[in-house]
Amino acid sequence: MRAENLSKRFRLGEFVSLASTLRSVKWALTNPIEFFESKKQHSLQQKRFETRQEARFLWALRNINFEVRRGERIAVLGRNGAGKSTLLKILINIMTPTEGKVFSLGHIVPLMGVGSGFNPDLTGRENVFIYGCVLGLTPAEIQLRYEEIVSFAEIQEFMDTPVKRYSKGMRARLGMAVVLNVTPDILVVDEVLAVGDIKFRAKCMEKIQEMCALGMTLLFVSHSPARVKALCDRAILLRDGAIIADGDVHTVLNRYLTEDMAEIPIQESDADEEISAFPTKHRYLARVDWDMESAPGDEIVQITMVRVTDGQGLEKQDMDIRDPIILEMTYVIFEGDRVLRPQFQIFDAKLQTVFVTVDSSEVWRTQIRQPGVYRSRAFIPGNLLGPNSFIVGASVYSHLPLMKHARTGEVVSFKVYDVCDISTAQSDYPRCLPGYFRPLLKWDTLEIPHSLETQMVSHL
Repeated sequence: MRAENLSKRFRLGEFVSLASTLRSVKWALTNPIEFFESKKQHSLQQKRFETRQEARFLWALRNINFEVRRGERIAVLGRNGAGKSTLLKILINIMTPTEGKVFSLGHIVPLMGVGSGFNPDLTGRENVFIYGCVLGLTPAEIQLRYEEIVSFAEIQEFMDTPVKRYSKGMRARLGMAVVLNVTPDILVVDEVLAVGDIKFRAKCMEKIQEMCALGMTLLFVSHSPARVKALCDRAILLRDGAIIADGDVHTVLNRYLTEDMAEIPIQESDADEEISAFPTKHRYLARVDWDMESAPGDEIVQITMVRVTDGQGLEKQDMDIRDPIILEMTYVIFEGDRVLRPQFQIFDAKLQTVFVTVDSSEVWRTQIRQPGVYRSRAFIPGNLLGPNSFIVGASVYSHLPLMKHARTGEVVSFKVYDVCDISTAQSDYPRCLPGYFRPLLKWDTLEIPHSLETQMVSHL
């Protein structure tokens, strides 16, 4: 697939035709002379308006150029309104560009607004055959895959029920099941992997990964960094309808999170390269927020914010070894029927686990948290962690039954530096002390009187 100089312009306002209603038609038939005079005047007015008001047109895309090779898995990133959905609609030929061309080879299947094309008066079984034909399958091919589609959707007992009696989630599950059993050359996914419960989402992710492993090309739009990293190896970043970055998924995703999604600027680090060697500079932030549509989690709980602060609550990434560090998350609980425990995972720059901390405070250890918004913080004392780069992920799990409901992946980071004076464990020691931890421990040394004389006598 190749896009050459793609641009798309939308009109922000539209003149209503004089013949847009039955009353207007009747007036035109009974007053033809007045109608043609007013129509002529209307056309002149519209022409003058368009010439004078170029700002009344919005360029959703401008000069888009990229090429997709067979088997690539590409994420299309950008804030709402950046042009992601418009680009995908042009690529799958349901919208024509104002300028430019798209060249593609192979069978393209969109996964956009799944279930929206179902006929509500037909049964689930009938809609599977119709939707499958729309996606390019023959009735014989649909029949061969029917049982697999129904099993994937997990709504076997409702297949002979009219779709108008389905819930929104059931329609989406059935639509996903049909699309993910088509085996296209190119799959285009636009923010639809949030349907269903967490088990169904995981099954959809696994199915897409299996299809990609067989050589399928993927174009994927999502606001979820975890899903993007799990599915894609390349990313394109859109801003105001233009491509501002195209490359490795980790590099582009970090730029998206840093420049487009961060609410605070990233601070430059003066730490030594040996101490702060992240794979990519400014890869992680001091704070990450999610809206409810993209927040990691399930129907029980979703995490909406993770951040790292100093002891005064200031968001920062460069930490004095002597100062306390606070890890904080906010999360929304939807169902208060189980004991939930928030948890932080701390990794090094190579994503090796340094330690894990769980909220086991006496107040909440056995208490059920009722539906609502919660904030949990973990306090790391000063003079505990050594000079190093640390990456933090957050999660929330239920104690009984033991189940993880929300996990952010590695999202925020901080760096610890040592001032190397007598107030730290390093003190005036001439070489850097190794290890992730550098606790300032209390030492006690006493001279034992006559100990040397006693040892000498014992050897005689």
